[in-house]
Amino acid sequence: MSYRRIRPGYEDSPVMRMKALTDEQCELIISSAAKILAGTGIEVQDEEIKNLLTEAGCTAEGTRVRVPESVLKDCLDHVPSEIKLYDREGNDALLIRGYNTYYGPGLCNTLMVDTASGASP
Repeated sequence: MSYRRIRPGYEDSPVMRMKALTDEQCELIISSAAKILAGTGIEVQDEEIKNLLTEAGCTAEGTRVRVPESVLKDCLDHVPSEIKLYDREGNDALLIRGYNTYYGPGLCNTLMVDTASGASP
C-alpha cells in the first residue's frame, strides 16, 4: 500500500469558523497583558536580550524588564499577517493566516534536544 502526503489547502474557508472570544474580550486580554508588562514586567536573565529590549525603549532594573505600552503596540503593529512553516525538506507545510485551522496529535514530541548544546532533558 502506498501513502500519499496530504497537504492542507491555502485558501481561507468560510466554513466552520469558530470564535471563542468576542472582540471586547480579546481587547481586555491585550490591555491586561499590557498593564502587566508595563507594571510587573518580565524576568530577563540574558544580557544580550535585555540590551535589545532596553534599546527598544524598555526599562531594566537588574533582571526585571518593564515593557511600556508604546513598545508593545509597536511590536504588535509589526507582526506578520501570515507565517509559512516548512517540512524538513524545505517544502511548504502550513500557512498560518486568517482562519486557517490545523489539528495535530498534541504533545507528541517526547524527545527534545537543545540545538545549541546538544543536551536533551
